[in-house]
Amino acid sequence: MPISDSQAAIVEPATVCLHAIRRTPLQTGDRVAVVGAGPIGLLTTQIARLAGAGHVTVIEPTPGRRALALTLGADVVIAPGELTAGDVAPGKASSRSSASPAGKR
Repeated sequence: MPISDSQAAIVEPATVCLHAIRRTPLQTGDRVAVVGAGPIGLLTTQIARLAGAGHVTVIEPTPGRRALALTLGADVVIAPGELTAGDVAPGKASSRSSASPAGKR
């Protein structure tokens, strides 16, 4: 079955993301941080969620991309520089975000 040009264009970026997730020791329920919400970061967010990530945080400077990350599976989005070392204690996640956290799944 032939695929369209737009479908073919997403194959390579999707395989890069899938390869990255497969190379990690990700287990069901793990926390994942994705740096950047461009095409690769957004695909990685989705694949991490499909692979069983229990919580996905995306770090992205652009407000529109942060909002999109929330709609595509991120639990929390953070702008770079938004948190300091004192905001997050070991074993405790911060709920600060430039956009509203996505509904829990």
